[in-house]
Amino acid sequence: MNTSLEQDLLLEQIPITSLDIPIKETIHEKVPAAINTSSISMYLMLSVYLLIPILSVEGLIGWSIGIIGAYKTVNIYRNPEKADSKKALRLLAINVAVALIYNILVYYVTKILVSKLA
Repeated sequence: MNTSLEQDLLLEQIPITSLDIPIKETIHEKVPAAINTSSISMYLMLSVYLLIPILSVEGLIGWSIGIIGAYKTVNIYRNPEKADSKKALRLLAINVAVALIYNILVYYVTKILVSKLA
């Protein structure tokens, strides 16, 4: 039987590489990748762009505002190094404002035309 002193000496003689410890493996390789917050914000913005034509008065203009805004937002987030959330939010605000102004304008023009025809 080996004494504790002999066991310590035997352990010191074993090279570290032969212990089958994966040196390059880290905790990040075992845990699935976290969801990227920029992709979540992109999908939320795309859902708002989908709501623009649904809530719009006229079909063609509402869909074009929604599709152009979604296309530009995807282009902003396509390159992860250049992804700028502030630029995408500014674009979203501008497109929602344009759609809102257009819908208000169409509402009042329709109201005036109906009153003139009636």
